[in-house]
Amino acid sequence: MRLLLTGSAGYAGRGIAKIINAEHWVRGADVKESTEGVNESVVTDIASLDECFKLIDGVDAVVMCHMAPNPVAYKTPVMAIDVNVKGTANLYHAMAEKGVKRCVLISSTGVLYQEPGADAAPGDGRYKFGRGLYALTKQMQESLARHYFESSGIISTL
Repeated sequence: MRLLLTGSAGYAGRGIAKIINAEHWVRGADVKESTEGVNESVVTDIASLDECFKLIDGVDAVVMCHMAPNPVAYKTPVMAIDVNVKGTANLYHAMAEKGVKRCVLISSTGVLYQEPGADAAPGDGRYKFGRGLYALTKQMQESLARHYFESSGIISTL
């Protein structure tokens, strides 16, 4: 399978690239060159819809592992929204237009947090939406995944 991996030069992306490259061809995309675990490295800006169409061309599935770099990106909404929200929306739109129906969205525990003293068993306890701009952008990514599943049939594993 031919995969697009966004955020491929980042810490998580490098580790994921090594794993998926063992069985799949990987196009890595990031704001800097990817050097580990990719067959092709594309330096790009996913806040550009035109760039996202180029990235999607010829792939069977997408692994979204892009995250605005922390903590600088969260001092103002500009980079956090451009990368985490606009970039995600652009990629899903390009996938829908090109007929790519499979996606893995690397999300975050920042979306939900467990209140202190709550039961630690998965699915139990009182969970609340995470706080801060990072958590908000990750919530928006997950909302985009749901929207594109319902509107275009793109199956996203979160």
